Amino acid sequence: MINNSSRASRILANYLLGLLGLGVLSAGCDGFIERSGSDAGGSGGAGGSGGAGGGEDGDGSAFLAQCSPADITDAASARWEEEYVGNHLEYVCIGGDPAACAPADDAAVLSTIRQRVGWGCGSTVYDGGPPVRPDHFAELWDVPCGHDPDASECCYVARVIDYDVFDMSECGRPFTVEGVARVAGVCARDDWRAELSPCTRDLAPETRRVLAAAWLADASFEHASIASFARFALELLAVGAPARLVRGAQKAMADEIRHAELCFALAEAYSGSAVGPSALPVEGGLGRIDLAAIAVAAVREGCVGETMASLIARAAEEGAGDPAVRAVLAEIAADEAVHAGLSWQFVAWAIAEGGESVHAAVTRAFEEEAARVLAGGAGADAPSDPVMRHHGRLSPRESQAVRREAMSAVIRPCARSLLARLDAAEPRVRPEMHGRDQLGGTMRDEAAGSFT
Repeated sequence: MINNSSRASRILANYLLGLLGLGVLSAGCDGFIERSGSDAGGSGGAGGSGGAGGGEDGDGSAFLAQCSPADITDAASARWEEEYVGNHLEYVCIGGDPAACAPADDAAVLSTIRQRVGWGCGSTVYDGGPPVRPDHFAELWDVPCGHDPDASECCYVARVIDYDVFDMSECGRPFTVEGVARVAGVCARDDWRAELSPCTRDLAPETRRVLAAAWLADASFEHASIASFARFALELLAVGAPARLVRGAQKAMADEIRHAELCFALAEAYSGSAVGPSALPVEGGLGRIDLAAIAVAAVREGCVGETMASLIARAAEEGAGDPAVRAVLAEIAADEAVHAGLSWQFVAWAIAEGGESVHAAVTRAFEEEAARVLAGGAGADAPSDPVMRHHGRLSPRESQAVRREAMSAVIRPCARSLLARLDAAEPRVRPEMHGRDQLGGTMRDEAAGSFT
């Protein structure tokens, strides 16, 4: 399924151990997303209420029941029900005079509903909208039933496509606030993209929509990673970290800008529409100043998350056939390996500085992450789609296999070596860092070379 995964894991493990001066191995070594923008009041889940609610029942359930899949018998409905997993109807209210609601096929109605059920470009402040899973994204299929005549505003039933057959959740360092990852909404714009031309001419429209949604999700995560590294740089300054670590965080921010541009460009190529990020909600995102808390976040987001992101990108690159997609994944895989190395280096420094309390907190974080990943099972039983693989997408089962391999063959062995070396009983032991002081040059060359 995933060629050379053990070899890639061993190379990455040895790269990380080398950065930390810990020798080499002789053999093989989610959260939810808060949606910003006009998502608030949007989808309410399967059969749930979106928008302000309307009708005598207050949530549109009566009208929703009247507009059921069984009552919709056109060819589009059959395709919607048969080809997409977990699809549902949503009751969406968009305001306006209920006596003058536009028809369901009106362009303005469709545009507004599309933003509500997917990712839109409304308010730039996160306002408590419903969370969604990081591997689960929605798109409007159509609005089949007109408006609700009993609602106090213009309310409609939308048929929604749920994209849940490929993995989209391992894209760099997440921007989390109180354990919840945040991403920006997306808008029609053309200033967040690179120049890329994957081959799309033989793809069916449905396949292009799925691929566009996948790369758009990746782009949104990569965009959020910029904020995550900006925060990390401030945290490093707050705890008096060495200049080489601050410089590494600054360089990682630039890498994530590039990753976001590449992924937005792929989303545009598959969808035919230029897209980019709207405002990212950052409220409450700068709360950590305690060394142990910052180190624990680095374990979860960097030592674990980015190590896995690198290997998942590498596995996707191996299976991809499109040259443009392969080039993007190769670049991301190499950069994420360097970003993971930055987190491992910081954790080593934090333990040396903070002593027993940081050592204990980091040990618990590694144990909890290992339990979470290894208890995750084999992943959803969705078949590997050769077209998706050709365009750089892994199935949930394939992605979970890489995560488990990363945990068993890279993260746990490296963590054991690091924690044994930096035991709390040995105060202020600083591991010798190899390569240049900054995370560039020699270190970046080693990471890039290990994936060729």
